[in-house]
Amino acid sequence: MRFVGLAVTGTLFASLFVALLLNTDIKRSAFFRIAFFMPYVTSTVAVAAIWKWLYDPLYGLLNYLLSLIIPNFQNVAWLKEERYALAAFAVMVIWQGAGYYMMIFLARLKSIPDEYYEAARIDGANTWQSFWHVTWPMLRPATFYVLVTLFIVSFQVFDIIYILTKGLGDPNKSTLTYVLQLFN
Repeated sequence: MRFVGLAVTGTLFASLFVALLLNTDIKRSAFFRIAFFMPYVTSTVAVAAIWKWLYDPLYGLLNYLLSLIIPNFQNVAWLKEERYALAAFAVMVIWQGAGYYMMIFLARLKSIPDEYYEAARIDGANTWQSFWHVTWPMLRPATFYVLVTLFIVSFQVFDIIYILTKGLGDPNKSTLTYVLQLFN
């Protein structure tokens, strides 16, 4: 259940944040849309291989970057320590799925008429007030769809945990999901 909570909230906020950033008319936004969507269409085996390398305790990129930032940093075995493993898997699932939900939010953001924002500006609303009183209410149908879909998908997570823990839900069964438990 903790995994579902981490995966759902993390994916929801990450995808909404990226969609809000890409909704502006920045240069090369099509490139960034593709870049954020690519993990969704990438094979789960390839995603597992990438993250296994990133999380590697000795040669992983994450430990290396943290050792540059934090003095006297001790390497962490992200997938082998019980207190980190569940969050590490949730980060993988968030990274892989956020691009799809970003596209849903982005499509809804593009369909909000500019007249609503213009009326809010005339009434004296700042950016934050425009978000809460115009954008957020208009995103409710998309948010409902994203939440329902995320709950269903996060309860079905099997493949990435099976690949990286060899079906055991290690360490100490801390990453055992419902589907993996049924499989075993």
